[in-house]
Amino acid sequence: MPISNYPFLKEEKERLKDLKLKIDEIPEHPIYGHLLGASIDDINGKAKDLGDPDFSIISFTLSKILLSIADDKSLNEAYSERKSEEFRQRLERETLPFLIKIGREELGMDIKTEDSLRIGFIDFLRFKPDFLKLAQADLKAGYVQITKTQLSWLLKGAISKSILRSIPKKQKFPEAFQRAANRIKSQAKESGRIREMPRIKSLNQDALPPCIKEIIKSLQSKSANHNAHFVLATFLTTLKLGEKDILEIFKKSPKYNDKIARYQIQFIKERGYICPACDSVKSYGLCVANCPRNNPISVYFYNLKTRKPPHGKS
Repeated sequence: MPISNYPFLKEEKERLKDLKLKIDEIPEHPIYGHLLGASIDDINGKAKDLGDPDFSIISFTLSKILLSIADDKSLNEAYSERKSEEFRQRLERETLPFLIKIGREELGMDIKTEDSLRIGFIDFLRFKPDFLKLAQADLKAGYVQITKTQLSWLLKGAISKSILRSIPKKQKFPEAFQRAANRIKSQAKESGRIREMPRIKSLNQDALPPCIKEIIKSLQSKSANHNAHFVLATFLTTLKLGEKDILEIFKKSPKYNDKIARYQIQFIKERGYICPACDSVKSYGLCVANCPRNNPISVYFYNLKTRKPPHGKS
């Protein structure tokens, strides 16, 4: 697969420098001017294949500039989550040597391949998704044995953090960029993607997205996996539901452990995790419908407004 599919790579950043393109020239540029709109779409989760490798790296850079101007943590996190998942899905189709190269050379990960594929346990803990557990892993001499698929998930975690770090500090940009950032924030507020919401007193069961309803059912039947627990917990904490009410929902599980549940909820709050977007929920195998929004939180507030649960992707 072309390297240009991964605009976070050092090689791609160097290519951007070689273009000698000034930021303030982009909005009116005859070739690159359309990329400002493409970056707005990218942040809104509607990215299109731009065809040209140069377009991809410029759009990726512009997206981070617009996020810097918008200055909203939840937008940044949603973008880094979605883009890193997009890259993870591409990486899964690559060869193992390519993944190892990305991990070592681009992301500074401690990966060994002498006897088996292993990663340093510190990197494992830093970048692992919730469903990978150190207690269930083969740990030897400070290294955790992993599969190629697990490596792709660890790369996703590292890429997500890398994207967040690469969002520039807020500074003065051309007015066209400010207008674009304002448009993004306005659209995000309308769709419920910006997490500016009061603490809800209680959960409206009728407004729950189909995926969340299904996860709650699976709690009762003991079939909920780690991903399901994570999606449900982040959904409830993003809504700012009180801890007592969150625990009451998890108590529906026959396997409920109060100490573990409290710890996990507190951990999610401290890390600032937000509910994954629908694309991620779908990749976890938890999507059961086709909703008119692209995030379970947005679906919930959409349902509250319409009082009519939609049929759709969640």
